[in-house]
Amino acid sequence: MKTNQKAFTLLEILLALAIGGILIAVLVPFIYSLLTGPPVIRSNLSALHEIGRAIRSISQDGMMAETVEASGGLTLEWVKRTENIEEPHRTEYYLSGTELIRRHYVDESDIPESTTIARYISRFEFSYSYSDQVITLLIEATLPASREQTEQRTYQIHPRPGIRS
Repeated sequence: MKTNQKAFTLLEILLALAIGGILIAVLVPFIYSLLTGPPVIRSNLSALHEIGRAIRSISQDGMMAETVEASGGLTLEWVKRTENIEEPHRTEYYLSGTELIRRHYVDESDIPESTTIARYISRFEFSYSYSDQVITLLIEATLPASREQTEQRTYQIHPRPGIRS
């Protein structure tokens, strides 16, 4: 008499669990390292993020600028015109330790609003070419946990045409 076996034996179940456990034990650390990335990549991405934050803020003000002064710190000035109102703005960028600071004045009598726009900035250089009307920025970020790992980027910003010096 033949009997058809329709279930797994205990040995087959234990063997499947053992193989599955070994695969999980090997694959989980590998997948985790892929998702989190090596520390060097994480620090480079963080440094690039800080540089990106700085350049976004400076670009917005730089494209509005009617006057650029690049001595001591980067100073941008413009007038916001709406209907019958002319509102003068002045923004100064400077490095304080490793923080890039944006100091914004709405008019000369106003108390300035200071904001840290980027941290871990190890170098902030700028120049303005009056003939080409281009602001050139060099920004370098170094994270404290990885002194050897720095990211450096150079950007050019084109202010409004007809800029005054």
